[in-house]
Amino acid sequence: MNKKEHRYRFFFLLLLFSLPAFSVSSLQAVEKQSLYEKVAVAELIVLSTIVVDDAKYVLATIDEILKGTYQEESIQVSFRKENFESKPGEDKITFRTGERAVLFLEPAKRSSGKVKKKIFTLIGRAEGKLSVSEESITLLLDAIKRFVRIQALKNQLQIWDEHKKLLEEKNHFMVEAGLQEIVKFRTADPNIIPQILEFSRGNTPRFRLYSMLILRQLFEGEANGKTRIEGREEIVRTLREKARRDEDPSVRIEAIRAIKTVGTEDDIDLLETISRTDKSQDVRYEAQKVLYEMKSEGKLNK
Repeated sequence: MNKKEHRYRFFFLLLLFSLPAFSVSSLQAVEKQSLYEKVAVAELIVLSTIVVDDAKYVLATIDEILKGTYQEESIQVSFRKENFESKPGEDKITFRTGERAVLFLEPAKRSSGKVKKKIFTLIGRAEGKLSVSEESITLLLDAIKRFVRIQALKNQLQIWDEHKKLLEEKNHFMVEAGLQEIVKFRTADPNIIPQILEFSRGNTPRFRLYSMLILRQLFEGEANGKTRIEGREEIVRTLREKARRDEDPSVRIEAIRAIKTVGTEDDIDLLETISRTDKSQDVRYEAQKVLYEMKSEGKLNK
């Protein structure tokens, strides 16, 4: 190890132990449970209007059943017990008379494990209630119905193909679900790169974040011999631009991680500049970390 490399390693270790024990993960920008996941786990999903909000159980009329079957025109949902048992810092379940909401439900159970007749609980407590506005209701309901149809398919390959088709939609609920599921199952292929690059330049930070994740997964697949990527120059330019200038630090972090998979000596100056000048400590840390790892793995010789 030469003198310069020794100083670099010492600096990185000093930086590593002087920073807080955590570095903001870009995946923290991803919600606790996605809309697509809520649809998957709920036994019953209804569009409802709250009628009574101050009794033991909230009473809501059923405007439309989106998943499952239920014969009554109204439904009772347990929430007081769930609020009492909630953990510190966890959102409380709240209802308001006249409010319209999509409810993601499962049958309520007694302490013995037996199901309570005609009483339901929300999936994920407060996460299982989604208030709706007149502006978003059509898009939201269309997305939920589409997800139900996709999840009903028996062939997993067909399901993954449907996830990619969601990227072609104008409905942002569908697009986000498609991006999330592609990341989760690592099913990206080079055919979707033009769409991913378009999302990476868009105005939605979450879409840009998922785009960086997908591009990184594609390059990792290429490194493992699973796929071959054409037009990599444009993709690398996009990663460098996002790492340097994206307004969202989570996107910059994930772009830096993606650069690691394809980085060359040309990226040293970029990463060193980011590690010194980025306004986010987490981004500076990530750039320093990636530089150290790339040098340690012999990817950079400068």
